[in-house]
Amino acid sequence: MPSSFLLVTASIVYWAVVRGKVALPCNIEPPAAGDEVVLVLWYKDDSPAPVFTLDARRGDLERARHIDRTAQSDQLASRAYFNMANKPAFLQLDPVQEEDAGEFRCRVDFKRSRSINTVISLRVVGENQGKTKNRPIAHSFNLRGR
Repeated sequence: MPSSFLLVTASIVYWAVVRGKVALPCNIEPPAAGDEVVLVLWYKDDSPAPVFTLDARRGDLERARHIDRTAQSDQLASRAYFNMANKPAFLQLDPVQEEDAGEFRCRVDFKRSRSINTVISLRVVGENQGKTKNRPIAHSFNLRGR
């Protein structure tokens, strides 16, 4: 999709501990009244295929199909859950593995509004590193693109 149709709302860094869990946020609220979500796609790193898809093009979001499509999603499928009940919605990974480290991108397509992308850099530390007093386990926001 041409970059003129994509709106990146935030670049976020999250830290997670191996064998812990992490919730990667994705705002799926339509930017305009009367609009609605038709598709939510999660990508990891430079993969051209999404690792997770929520497809509401043939109905409403609550009855949308959850689809895992790639070999990479095979390792995530049993550990990933997309929670739409919370605001913002989030993709939860439980348990976190070292291989989960990387860049995740959540793309939300709407019926009328431009697509919105949220980019999350997930950093994963070992269990012993996560228990170190001076090691921050937090997230930071870097807003851009609006």
